Amino acid sequence: AILNQDYRNQYLISWALFTKIQPLLTKTEGNKRNALLHFCQKAFKGLEQIGHGSVSPELREKVWESLFDWGKMDLFPNEMSRDAIKYLSITASDPSKFDRLNALFDQTPYPAPAFTLQLFLAALAVRKRPEATVRVLEDYTENPETIKDAFLQLYYLKHWEAATQVGEYFLNKQLFNPGSAREMENVLLFIAEQQNDQARQIHWLRRRFLTTGHQELFERLRMAAADQWPSVRQELIRELVQKGDTIKTASLLASENDLSQLAQLLEKDGDMNLLQRYEHLFLPDQKAFVEKMYVELLSKYLANHFGTPAAQHVRLRLAELLHKGETEMVIRIIRALSTQFPERLSLPNELAELFPKSKRKEI
Repeated sequence: AILNQDYRNQYLISWALFTKIQPLLTKTEGNKRNALLHFCQKAFKGLEQIGHGSVSPELREKVWESLFDWGKMDLFPNEMSRDAIKYLSITASDPSKFDRLNALFDQTPYPAPAFTLQLFLAALAVRKRPEATVRVLEDYTENPETIKDAFLQLYYLKHWEAATQVGEYFLNKQLFNPGSAREMENVLLFIAEQQNDQARQIHWLRRRFLTTGHQELFERLRMAAADQWPSVRQELIRELVQKGDTIKTASLLASENDLSQLAQLLEKDGDMNLLQRYEHLFLPDQKAFVEKMYVELLSKYLANHFGTPAAQHVRLRLAELLHKGETEMVIRIIRALSTQFPERLSLPNELAELFPKSKRKEI
């Protein structure tokens, strides 16, 4: 029939195959189902070819009506629903077709099946009414998964303006679990990148960095901001400081090699873990700062911890600095702590374990 361009018989054969195979999909699984699905999809492609081919308007309408009726009964397999939605919704630019799709949705009891809902949303997107997709989905806020699935369907169908409005609106309502929210944010970021939307790229990258603190996101944010980076950076630091997120603030400052602000942060809010994470940045040229911070932080620790366990904790902290070749600094820190806490009899003996026996007396 295809070779002879016998479109009428092509329609009859494709429709027969499609309608007879589809019911069997629910009764089979594994390889058998995969084989049946392959032929069902092949039959659907045959119908699509007719609908898009140089055929009579009557036959083209017959194909559309057949697939529309199948959709009304929600009988398309999940693997084929996107193709069916795309085929039916793309005709929504025709007012009469949109009226049919609109009537289907209006006459369907709430909550509408996923196919009917997503078909209507796609039709609205085709009609350039992305804001209407948000209004429709407001009725489904009690079922976030329905909203997420509709959002992803709009994305895969490349109705990106509608997907963006839906994603941004409902993410701000905080309806989704962390995994779903992260997936939607990734999609919105991808759309912004594909559309070269700098403002939205900055927004989503900043939001993701504030949540995760991942260095890769920070680098992408800096690249996306381009000449706007100084103002974006300052706003990011302000927001992190406001949240009291010392760890991410330190990560940002270290990435920028802003040692002046990083030193201020360590002095104000830092702890020993944070100091040891970034001390390598200061050791080449600012050893005095590192030494001062060790003395201050270890003194603060010893003021509230006592006995051999406290002395062992100090020894382990100084051992990491010693392994970086800062022997003289470690000796000065030990002397400062011993002077400050002369009553701690276990402290000198414990810290002496850092050095070979031949050097202990000299130290």
